[in-house]
Amino acid sequence: MGRRGGAGDARLHRGLSDRRSHRRVRGGPGRAVRAARRTALAARVGKGGVHHGHPQRAARHGAEGESRSHPAALARPDAGGRELPEPVVPAGARHAARVLHPARVRATHSQGPRPRGSPSPHEFDARRDRCRGRLGYHVDAAGPPRRARRAGAGHVRPRSRSSAARARDSRDRPGSALGVLHPSRVDPRAAVVTGPRPIVALSGVRVRYGDVETLDVPRLEVHEGEVLAVIGPNGSGKSTLLRVLGLLQAPTEGEVRFRDRRLHASRALAERREVAMVFQQPLLTDASVRKNVELGLGFRGVPRRDRDVRTGRWLRRLGIAHLGDRSTRTLSGGEAQRVALARALVLEPAVLLLDEPFAALDEPTRAALIGDLGAILRGDRVTTVLVTHDRGEAQALGDRVAVMLGGRLMQVDEGWRVFSAPVSEEVARFVGVETIVPGLVVARDDGVTIVDVAGRKLEVAAPARIGDVVRVCIRPGDVTATTWAA
Repeated sequence: MGRRGGAGDARLHRGLSDRRSHRRVRGGPGRAVRAARRTALAARVGKGGVHHGHPQRAARHGAEGESRSHPAALARPDAGGRELPEPVVPAGARHAARVLHPARVRATHSQGPRPRGSPSPHEFDARRDRCRGRLGYHVDAAGPPRRARRAGAGHVRPRSRSSAARARDSRDRPGSALGVLHPSRVDPRAAVVTGPRPIVALSGVRVRYGDVETLDVPRLEVHEGEVLAVIGPNGSGKSTLLRVLGLLQAPTEGEVRFRDRRLHASRALAERREVAMVFQQPLLTDASVRKNVELGLGFRGVPRRDRDVRTGRWLRRLGIAHLGDRSTRTLSGGEAQRVALARALVLEPAVLLLDEPFAALDEPTRAALIGDLGAILRGDRVTTVLVTHDRGEAQALGDRVAVMLGGRLMQVDEGWRVFSAPVSEEVARFVGVETIVPGLVVARDDGVTIVDVAGRKLEVAAPARIGDVVRVCIRPGDVTATTWAA
């Protein structure tokens, strides 16, 4: 066979193709036993020698993440058998999960580290009976090629046509493919855990009209999936704040960030398309309910089939599916507002802005719409900013509540805290605390503050220092009247 196919060729001893270069092929005499056995197997192929008519393809071992050549040419699948004559490969290792490893990460072998002295996966394994489940192909050249049977769940392929599939040994299952960071490249600094970034964030925002300042917001963030309720009296700057958040108006000072990108309202068309807005008066076109709901989808080039599916879904969710073909001129106030909400929600916006959407509705219609909308916002986790002057709406819908007075952002906190622990007397009066009396802190006992109010001692579950002059806010619902026992 000459130099390319001789029995002494190191490439053949390693189970590699004789077309592979001699470079990086270990040909030392240290593996005489395996070399002798491979030579004997090669001699049994036939007088024609090694067949070169079919170039070999590298066998892919998914558990290793790389390709290697097959042990020998005689292990090539037979044309009629479709399978190797007797592949002894753990069934679990044949289709190991593919794991993408980032830079600087070394993937571990799915079968664990290879013991010292064991052959490489592409080499013949002479220790077949001493170690089960070892990755490698054990071929009996004398056996005729045959088709292996399919293995059922929890079983491996049978070793012959007559034998039944045997139960899978738990030791044959490959280990988990994990990424191990090189120790020398581990960052010694402590990990920093950060919360979700806000979708919209304002910093140092001021809006002036001439010499009149109508909005002053030092800092405000709207987080993903939350409902932020902004409350305040008429003329407090709520609608101006909503226009700034919606990228419809640029502030006089400060910055507006959308998904952590600083933007200007005049150059934010793409981001503005991710925001939907519903006003106090529903602005509907003179068309059917269905055409109004799908209007925004048409502007965005959504295909007709998708438009119909999404429109029908939101008509049903807001309880107006039966009104789909009716003209908007014939709708009541509550029905028209439901159409406006469906038109906004069908766009699946990143931020939904609501500018007092219930103010023009009667009480029964308002209560029903608040319940339906609240279920949608919480179920779908729609990021929403609700502007209202009604404290009940803020408590019913808001996860957090922001209080605005005179154009200034006074307090932003969870709803229960804003209404139970206002930061100032002005905020307390606006959120509904009518009885506010002065008092003097005289003692503290186990987290309870004793306040002297007009000669009466009141126990308050709030921290304060002895000697502080405080304002005690008393709600009618917090007062309990009892009879004094004689």
